[in-house]
Amino acid sequence: GILSNLTCNNGRNKMIVCQVGGIEALVRTILQAGDREDITEPAVCALRHLTSRHPEAEMAQNAVRLHYGLPVLVKLLHPPSRWPLIKAVIGLMRNLALCPANHAPLREQGALPRLIQLLMRAHQDTQRRASMGSTSS
Repeated sequence: GILSNLTCNNGRNKMIVCQVGGIEALVRTILQAGDREDITEPAVCALRHLTSRHPEAEMAQNAVRLHYGLPVLVKLLHPPSRWPLIKAVIGLMRNLALCPANHAPLREQGALPRLIQLLMRAHQDTQRRASMGSTSS
């Protein structure tokens, strides 16, 4: 969690973390954490911060792919992941998709169909909540 906090809106910290191998360490941490969301969610958030809005962002976007992060990120879009982690992963994928070299690998990992499924599920959940709210009035 501390790396996520230190890299939020702080370009200097983002660059330092990238320069000292932070991307690889965070990807490895996510791989080893399995379904422990107390570890994966802050690590994904830190990667999300590191892959946007600083001079090393494009290098960071490539590094996530080069350190085999894409398959584990797509896996985190599936159960048992909960919405806060899924939301963080989607934000990270948005940043990764800014790098054209990540487009084909994201497709190959099945990210697009899963994102569409999640969008449909979120829409259904919203519709269900709205209809329950209107029937209880």
